[in-house]
Amino acid sequence: MFLRKLYDAHFTIKECLSLYKEGSPEWQLEQDKMKLLRDIIQFIKTDGVKQAPAKAKLDAIMTAHFDYARVASMFNTTVSSIKASISYLSKSIESKVGVDTLDLLLAGDIESARSNFQACSNIYNLNDLIIGDIANRIPFRVPKAINLGDCVSELEFLKSVSLPYIRKEFTNLSLEKLILIKYILETSDSRYTHEKQLLHAYILGNMSMEELVVSLK
Repeated sequence: MFLRKLYDAHFTIKECLSLYKEGSPEWQLEQDKMKLLRDIIQFIKTDGVKQAPAKAKLDAIMTAHFDYARVASMFNTTVSSIKASISYLSKSIESKVGVDTLDLLLAGDIESARSNFQACSNIYNLNDLIIGDIANRIPFRVPKAINLGDCVSELEFLKSVSLPYIRKEFTNLSLEKLILIKYILETSDSRYTHEKQLLHAYILGNMSMEELVVSLK
């Protein structure tokens, strides 16, 4: 049952987070899983279940850790009735979240899980797709009469700063080299002042890669 699977997933991911070293690739993957899982749970609480009686039973079964007898007594009904209600509720929620979403999430395929969830729930947020600073610079208002087919340059740019694209490119890079770059950019150690200035100039577009390499020699 989807709801029970969702409930178990939360504890599984939480346990994995405690096993891995904070900041490690394994830990970060579990963090990403937990973030998406919390987004799914939040959706279920706010939009996935509309009727107040159904919301009450959902909250009760989760709080009671799937103790059907306890929930049945809370609603003054039979265990079989509660099981039938929760089963129906679970199937309804699963269809809105996506049948494969939780399996993809648990398998570590975060991007596919997120895409599946967004497609099934019909919830798309630009901040979930591209770098927040870029998304926040685009006002939300009724657009002018422009055809989407005329937005080629804009679409190509958004794809280049999309989180899925950046995450994919990130996995192809050396983590140790990225650690070095981050340390130089953020450290207050005066030994790296020259390198810090060069990195800033390059990242801000004021220096080419060729110029940077020559300056570092």
